[in-house]
Amino acid sequence: FSEKAHETSELTETAEYNEKSESFDLSKIKQHSEIRTELSVRKSKQSDAVKATDKKIRSAVKPMRAKKGIAVSDAPFITCGESAWRITLDIIVAMLPSLIWAVYVFGPRIITVTVISVISCFLSELWFEYLVRRRVTVGDLSAVAEGIMLALLMPASVPLWIPVVAGFFGIVFAKCLFGGQGRNIFKPSLAGFAFVSIVLRSFVGGFYTEPMTRLLPFSSSSAVQGVSYPLSNVCGEVLPMYSYGEMFMGVRPGAIGEVSVLMILLGAAYLIFRHIISWHIPVCFVLSGAVIFSVFSLYPGNRFMMTEVFCSLIPLCAVFFASDLSSSPVFSFGKLIFGIGCGIATAILRYSGAGIYSPVYAVLIMELFSRPLDFLSALIIRIGLPRGKRNRSCVEPEA
Repeated sequence: FSEKAHETSELTETAEYNEKSESFDLSKIKQHSEIRTELSVRKSKQSDAVKATDKKIRSAVKPMRAKKGIAVSDAPFITCGESAWRITLDIIVAMLPSLIWAVYVFGPRIITVTVISVISCFLSELWFEYLVRRRVTVGDLSAVAEGIMLALLMPASVPLWIPVVAGFFGIVFAKCLFGGQGRNIFKPSLAGFAFVSIVLRSFVGGFYTEPMTRLLPFSSSSAVQGVSYPLSNVCGEVLPMYSYGEMFMGVRPGAIGEVSVLMILLGAAYLIFRHIISWHIPVCFVLSGAVIFSVFSLYPGNRFMMTEVFCSLIPLCAVFFASDLSSSPVFSFGKLIFGIGCGIATAILRYSGAGIYSPVYAVLIMELFSRPLDFLSALIIRIGLPRGKRNRSCVEPEA
């Protein structure tokens, strides 16, 4: 009987132990499952919060709308929901009216000059990126846009090797050596044209043609009878005899892209409508130059001022070069000062005898002050903010 009682007690203890172990295992598994569920919920909430924040930022940050925004970043790396490829494509579309009008006025040789300029810029950037083993970025169309801009600055009958030299210098020395798109201090196409206009001036300035000449695609520049630029190198020495309508429409000698003010205005309207540029730099550039030429006019009446504005590179440089996303200020205050400075520098260079390319040199000079103007603008905005918001690295821009 004692042996049976002992066996019964052992069985009872074993059953109790098994029940306790099973309950312990079940509680442990249940606890682990609860922890995993809680972690997954937290991760999903964090992911949803990150997505919501990113969506809010993308919907709030719009180009040219950040009146009070302070963001520590180099242009054009402030997100606006658009890719660099799309922005560059909009710039190319804005240049098409000027290019098409030049083909109508001067003939199909314009297409040849433009294609050679684009190929030069494209191959120069591609060659440099392979040379230094840098990531290839020619797919963003920036080299294509720079090539078209360079062609807009050229005369219609320019020797075809001039765009090759200008494109190589501008892309390699003014863009790639500074780190590529978005890091360049100077506008590459503008720097390339300034280089050839100084070093090879006789090959650039002496090949302007009369309108409706209809140059053949590969006609020799030496076979074309060149005419002088409407403006004289010495400011006010000679006034062109073209009417205001001819100057505004573009029925006159000049560079490929600057003859028609109307086509430039169409491109500017498209860029402003697409929020690629703002009105600050172009308007301040043109108005400041017009005011100075009107106040210090060398002839009675407004014809001197009108010819200096409409028969020059001022409208073209104001829209497509001074408003460049990489080399112009980011803040509105800096853009206003930048545009006014470009107009004042152009007038000073014109009166001092710098020649017909004074707007080109003026924009390049002002691009040296682009980052200091951004710093000054940020400082002014920081001082104007309430004390509680001064330490915030970014103020939410206006939607």
